[in-house]
Amino acid sequence: MVALFFPFINAPIEEIMYRGYAQPKFAEGFGKPWAGIVIPSIGFGLQHCMLAASWQGALVYIGAFFFWGLGSALISHCHQRLFPNIFAHFVVHLAFAAMPLVLLMLDVY
Repeated sequence: MVALFFPFINAPIEEIMYRGYAQPKFAEGFGKPWAGIVIPSIGFGLQHCMLAASWQGALVYIGAFFFWGLGSALISHCHQRLFPNIFAHFVVHLAFAAMPLVLLMLDVY
């Protein structure tokens, strides 16, 4: 059930939280757009380190998700829209959720 609903729930929530809420608040609070781009991207990276199986993997996850967050933040900043990021985030989650669902349907687990 989690793999089925995760892409639909997680993508909008994370994008609204990081790019829709935190990004403008940090930019306004510091008076600099870069603060709204970089600080939430750091949080995005740190949030995803718990998905890693080792501390080495956690470092890779932090870096990878930081850069994903940075790219998403730049898109949001330049276009002032969340939908492209929500859609891209959804597609990534759907791709990763599809495999467990297929394996469950094939009774591999």
